[in-house]
Amino acid sequence: MTRTALRIGLFCVVGWVLTGIPLGGAAAVPVAYGTPTSFKVTVKNCQLSADGGSTWTTIWTTGIEMDVATVSKGDEALKFVQNFSIPFGTYNKMRYTVDAVMKITGSITYSGSTYYTSTSAVNDPTSGPAVEYTFTNPSGDTSYTNDVSVVVQNAKITYARISFNIDQGAALYLAGAGIYKILPNQVTPSVTVNAPAAPMP
Repeated sequence: MTRTALRIGLFCVVGWVLTGIPLGGAAAVPVAYGTPTSFKVTVKNCQLSADGGSTWTTIWTTGIEMDVATVSKGDEALKFVQNFSIPFGTYNKMRYTVDAVMKITGSITYSGSTYYTSTSAVNDPTSGPAVEYTFTNPSGDTSYTNDVSVVVQNAKITYARISFNIDQGAALYLAGAGIYKILPNQVTPSVTVNAPAAPMP
């Protein structure tokens, strides 16, 4: 049996480009960025294609919510999809869907004031603590298709890992005169798929 490590080097935007979102007259460009203390996203499904996207092999269809801010930048955010199988072959496309709903907690300092996430859809206070804000992308769920290079020589796949750079995962928008709102900003994931290895802890 050949043991093969399969790496999907997926540096793509799983992000939500928020320009143009109606926010009580919000500016289209953030005035400041910050690192959230919590940033929850749900990856709803994942598929691989061996023919450039004409047909797809489904890896999973169960939504997986992960808090991508719970680990340091570049570290593993979550081990997921244990013991799934991928048929033998060479795959060149990956497609997955991110749920429209995301949740963010954190604060951003701008122009001498610190703003904290709140349950308000329009403005955030300058006194804490920060509480979780649930944001829904007005465009709905978003599907992404990316080029990959995956050769499966052993059909039994043990686990997948995903890590995110969330240094600028929170963005502060001007929502009106002296009113600001923190929203999720685009984040970049790195996904790695591994062949059978040691048991997961």
